[in-house]
Amino acid sequence: MPLGLPEPVQRGSGRAGLKLPEPVPIEAGTDDAFAIEIQAKSIINRVPGESQVPFQWTVNPYRGCTHACQY
Repeated sequence: MPLGLPEPVQRGSGRAGLKLPEPVPIEAGTDDAFAIEIQAKSIINRVPGESQVPFQWTVNPYRGCTHACQY
């Protein structure tokens, strides 16, 4: 990781041998930038019927923190 930060704790998905892809440099003119491609289950979430918001779907691009939180 750039800036001398410690590597985040990696947690498995329950499948033996599954590893995250290596960081891929972004062509942005800096050596500090990197991207990791992941496959998401879904980015669109259904809003529960008992909710009082005036829409049925939300978009959540958040992946979680370095502690492997879901939210």
